[in-house]
Amino acid sequence: MGARKSASAEARSKSTKKIVAKGGTKRAVKTGTGGKPGRKPDVQDASAKSPRRGPRPPPKSPRPPRPTIASVSEQIKALAGQVEALTQIIARAFTATSEPDAGPRSASDGAGFDSDLLTILAQLDRGGRYAGMVPIPEVRDAFLRRGWTRRNFDHRLLQAERDFVVDLKTADDPSRLADPELAIEEPGRGHLQYVVLR
Repeated sequence: MGARKSASAEARSKSTKKIVAKGGTKRAVKTGTGGKPGRKPDVQDASAKSPRRGPRPPPKSPRPPRPTIASVSEQIKALAGQVEALTQIIARAFTATSEPDAGPRSASDGAGFDSDLLTILAQLDRGGRYAGMVPIPEVRDAFLRRGWTRRNFDHRLLQAERDFVVDLKTADDPSRLADPELAIEEPGRGHLQYVVLR
């Protein structure tokens, strides 16, 4: 009986050791990501998390200053002068190519001057689209090509106004004229710049 008890006790002791050994093995197993045993945690590369930055954009140029009323007014005046000068050039070219050469007339030939004046005014007005107000320098140039002098022309033009053949108008602002010295400066009236048909 004593031998049987000793063998039984030894068998139980071995069984207990096996259970303890199995339990130790279970406790020794490490768990990985997600709680599953035997897997190591994923290690991500730090460089993959940070995106690559491209070259920096160039610095923005400073904005131009906003236009003021004074600057816009100056630009309009300059543009108006350029338009008037260009209109005069076009009218001169048109007159040189389309005006018939009537030959020089005497300064005392008032009837001939009036007739030529009306013809030239109609041609310049049609070619330059002056709306009935033809610049005096353009009319003078046409008569100079016919042999007239500036003095004789200005004198006859003023006489034509007194005879009610044409009207002469002053410039609203002589400073805006491209060539103010080409106007007829009449005392008490100012710069006569335009010829208007009656």
